[in-house]
Amino acid sequence: MKDMLWRYASMRLPLAILELPLYVLLPKLFSELLPLSLVGLMLLAARGLDALADPWLGRRWDLQSSVAGRQLRQRAWSALAKACAVFIVGFMLLLWWSSLAKAYGIGSLWSATILAIGSVGTYLAYSQCSIIYQSWGAALARSDRARSRYALSREAAGLIGVMAVSVFVQAQSSFEKIAISGLLIVFTLLALALFRGLAYPTHRLEQREPARVFNARSLWEARPMRHLFICFMLSAIAAAIPATLVLFFVERVLEMPQAAPWFLLLYFLSAALGLPLWSKLSDRFGHSSCWLLAMLIAIGAFLF
Repeated sequence: MKDMLWRYASMRLPLAILELPLYVLLPKLFSELLPLSLVGLMLLAARGLDALADPWLGRRWDLQSSVAGRQLRQRAWSALAKACAVFIVGFMLLLWWSSLAKAYGIGSLWSATILAIGSVGTYLAYSQCSIIYQSWGAALARSDRARSRYALSREAAGLIGVMAVSVFVQAQSSFEKIAISGLLIVFTLLALALFRGLAYPTHRLEQREPARVFNARSLWEARPMRHLFICFMLSAIAAAIPATLVLFFVERVLEMPQAAPWFLLLYFLSAALGLPLWSKLSDRFGHSSCWLLAMLIAIGAFLF
């Protein structure tokens, strides 16, 4: 069980290393090349397109995963490898573009084009990885307690990845960009290698033959799903706002840009230390109650 947990958790490392620069660093890098309002609008449009594509990506994986055993693992590994290749190329383009644009005097039109293509490609590839990865964990875990352990191991690995890359989050120098690029490539290759040795479900991920035509309205008509969707959306927006603004806040309000990596490291270290506590609380009081409590605490801290 422990071997499966850490093999499964390893895939979260490259995704976490991608997340922090993608959500926190990208707006700041491109605000040096384009008006900040335009950068925000383009990233919002890219995320909106990603949100619309997510159900289609999920249904597409449902159709591909209607097998079991080794064949299922091979399909999952192949799909993950392709998605990882896309998000590595897209992210490298976004990460290094500001340096190239400044060095060669490339105009705003090219920068806007690169931002549009790179962000959409990276977001979609990241979503594809996340869908396959999380559905695999749900298939391996056959009880609520097992699902909690897989989720805990996944988030712990994510925090390790985020803390590893937070030191280089400013990415002002070529060394920092090389470090971020190296971490992403190394951990992606390591995760893919470990995934090949991961156990595979002996049952199908989809117990019944999935419909060939996806009906998005059916999700909204189901009351529990509608409530869960709204809750997830509000929670994600609440988390995204401070994550996107933190570097601007540290630089322009606190006027301590050199301390930004340490603020981020403290933030994620606090999250890592809180994982065992939230795991025990969820076992005792239930997942939904603890989720609500956590969101209320986060809202209070943000307003303060």
